[in-house]
Amino acid sequence: MKIAILTLPLHTNYGGILQAYALQEVMTRMGHEVILINLPVAKVSKVEKVKEFAKRLVKRFLLFKSVPLRAWPTDRERKNIAQYIAPFIHKYLQVVECTCEKQLLNLVIKEKVKALIVGSDQVWRPGYSTSVSTYFLDFLKQEEDIKKISYAASLGRDYWVFTKKQTQVLGELIQKFDAVSVREDSAVTLCRTYWGINASWLLDPTLLLDKTDYMKVCDLIPAGKEKHLMVYILDSNINKDRIIQEISELKNLPVHKVMAKNKYWNVGSSGIKDCIVPPISEWIEGFMNAGFVVTDSFHGMAFSIIFEKPFICIGNKTRGMARFTSLLKLLELEDRLIHSVDDLKPDVVNCDIDYSRVNALREKEINKSIQFLQGALCRAE
Repeated sequence: MKIAILTLPLHTNYGGILQAYALQEVMTRMGHEVILINLPVAKVSKVEKVKEFAKRLVKRFLLFKSVPLRAWPTDRERKNIAQYIAPFIHKYLQVVECTCEKQLLNLVIKEKVKALIVGSDQVWRPGYSTSVSTYFLDFLKQEEDIKKISYAASLGRDYWVFTKKQTQVLGELIQKFDAVSVREDSAVTLCRTYWGINASWLLDPTLLLDKTDYMKVCDLIPAGKEKHLMVYILDSNINKDRIIQEISELKNLPVHKVMAKNKYWNVGSSGIKDCIVPPISEWIEGFMNAGFVVTDSFHGMAFSIIFEKPFICIGNKTRGMARFTSLLKLLELEDRLIHSVDDLKPDVVNCDIDYSRVNALREKEINKSIQFLQGALCRAE
């Protein structure tokens, strides 16, 4: 069967790219022909650009702060930033580019798609795309012969964020889905409460594959390297720096970071070299050779589990806590989540995780997830 996956735009987000790869790989192993529709990154409005430019003028010339006047990279600079990520996407993802959301219907018809899977990642979180209704397949209109499935779609929050009008419009769209699944347990309750939908709670696609799958695709071989403290922090602050330092000292491990040295927002075009994102293989290798992991990222947490590493996850409220608490509860790892350096307990840091128990729980959820996909696609044939 020809299947199309619709997820958030691919660019330099390790987790976003790898969850798309994982879902594609699972579908391919089931014997399906799979394409991944890639939408462009949402454009920043001219109004927002002007407002930000004005703020930066004030900071630079009145407050004498060293800030770049332009906050967002050009398309050319964006490609430069992603120069080491793009080869993985081109080699391993069956991407079909879609220049705008208005062309989606024509693309799906042209590709003779029989089933469209929305997910995973925060596809149902307003603000993460130009139009959230796209990820509820509003463009399909009367194309009832194309089956509509969501796989581990995330709302991003554990509370309702849609307006009354959005709730009604999106509710009418989701009622047309043939099968619905979400990534967080809180989303199960929210979908039932506001839309009357009985959604299945399933694993993020990355967790459906084994660590050897990622090592193979990245051409990695365990080389007995000296272990390090793998640090993958999306939003740095003093509190997180203190946690990293304390764990580094407790475990006697050197800190190892795999991410761009800086963000374009902070340095602009003059510091573009520091904004270049390291290759995906380097990121995966960071987990493979870790003696311990500290992260505030959902997929940083997921790959710690995949590679069976002891870890501490620092709650990232800005990006949504439900993603963390849901998976940790599912795998009975709630003690691995902290919010501040005051929550850090040496006995937890020094305690090994019983991955035989965790993997047994995960295997059960993998089977549940695979059965959902098989059932949904069987109904689609």
